[in-house]
Amino acid sequence: MKPTKLRMLILFAIAPLAMTVNGGIIIGCFDTSRAGAFSPSTGSSMTSFRANIASNFPSATFQSTNLLTSNFLDSINLLVVTAVSGGTTEITPLSAAEQGALTNFVLAGGATLLFADNDIQFQPASQSMVQPFGLDCTGNIPGSVMATIANLVSPVADGPFGAVTNYTVASYPGWFDILGPHAMGIATLNPNGEVSLAAIAPGVLSGTSGGAVFFSDSTINDGSFTNTLPVLVDNAIDFVLAKPARPTLFISNNSTSVTVFWATNFTGFRLQQTTNLVSPSWTDQSLTGVNTTVVTTSNEATFFRLIKP
Repeated sequence: MKPTKLRMLILFAIAPLAMTVNGGIIIGCFDTSRAGAFSPSTGSSMTSFRANIASNFPSATFQSTNLLTSNFLDSINLLVVTAVSGGTTEITPLSAAEQGALTNFVLAGGATLLFADNDIQFQPASQSMVQPFGLDCTGNIPGSVMATIANLVSPVADGPFGAVTNYTVASYPGWFDILGPHAMGIATLNPNGEVSLAAIAPGVLSGTSGGAVFFSDSTINDGSFTNTLPVLVDNAIDFVLAKPARPTLFISNNSTSVTVFWATNFTGFRLQQTTNLVSPSWTDQSLTGVNTTVVTTSNEATFFRLIKP
């Protein structure tokens, strides 16, 4: 049975971001023995991706491996992995040891971009990448389709490299049917409204954790890395590398109500809400505790933000 999705609330925080410097990034990835043509560092299908990195993160370097280990991950800042190694071939799925090393890497402040794919040939590899973070991917839609940004205030959609409202998801994309307790949906596939892009913000998994962005298709190869997708990927890189500099809003579902809260060590913030992001009218929300409020659930979408004068 497909799990019920909580759609009532979209949460985000507004406060100054810690911007990353466009350079000095060490990007880790699988080498061609594991990722084939889709190896970000040397794969023959990834020249457009590498050219984009060279242009927008000019001091970035690549390190590659055929096995994720703690020692390798300790030597990089950003891990980029695709589920695909060839047109119809998946990478060898991550082992339990690799999943543990990846999880510890992000908990300790490492950042990652994970590109899953459809369930025709690529589901085992895709699942092995995203399940450690609580997500589940499935399905496929024939051909290339459009995805629409649903969370326009996400730094991934509207960041230092530009704003994106839609993008092409090429060649039989899958989707995320479960986001887990930490990820937030950013974009949905036009044909079915399922989530095609999601993210876990820095500082959510732990006080020092890095960020993770999840794409439902490996659309960073030469044939697909066009139009607004490079802007989205560049924003995603900046987002996952940013160090937590603002409180993250959390939600706890209590059947007939939800509790909205943020860490008590952040002071001076006001919680505001609106029911419309097109023409928003933000109003202050009363708190029921320290950095906490309880909101009765309804069928009306409600959006929250934190501001600090």
